[in-house]
Amino acid sequence: MSGTLNVGGKQIFSHSDATDKVTYGSGVPAGTVIQTQISTTVVNSVSSTRPENSITSTTGEQCIVKDITTERTDSKILILAQASIGNSTANNGFFALFRDTTRLHNIRWLPYGIRQYAGNLSINYLDQPNVAAGTSLTYQIRMTGQSGQSNVMYFGRVSDTTTGSWTNVTFALVEIAA
Repeated sequence: MSGTLNVGGKQIFSHSDATDKVTYGSGVPAGTVIQTQISTTVVNSVSSTRPENSITSTTGEQCIVKDITTERTDSKILILAQASIGNSTANNGFFALFRDTTRLHNIRWLPYGIRQYAGNLSINYLDQPNVAAGTSLTYQIRMTGQSGQSNVMYFGRVSDTTTGSWTNVTFALVEIAA
């Protein structure tokens, strides 16, 4: 059933029978989740090695990527990522979070263990893109092994070899009203 909810003279949301979609109005409270986009598809699970600071939005190995089109101008995007990481040696791995071509966050991954250099990568990052409603944003995680070393990083795999077990990877983008 189509309709609109107004509180204090401000539209909170409306529903259209034609599209069967609920849209938020200008009166939606701050902190309201507007939309969520989730990817569990790993693009590339094996890294190359290069200097940490040389990872850009087009270099290093792309691990996972997801697009979101903003529905509001004042939105924030909460980025949540969880993945298992493996490494062929006891050397460091480097990860970077990007919005389009802007590097938002760097992660240095330090392995642990005696043989199976494995662990978890967890990212919780709140982005304030300051873009107009309807803007498409691409978020991605890229990785590289430690420069000058022969290690190989495995994204979404819990082992130090190519025969290691694959695990679930989650990359979620949550648009939140500011």
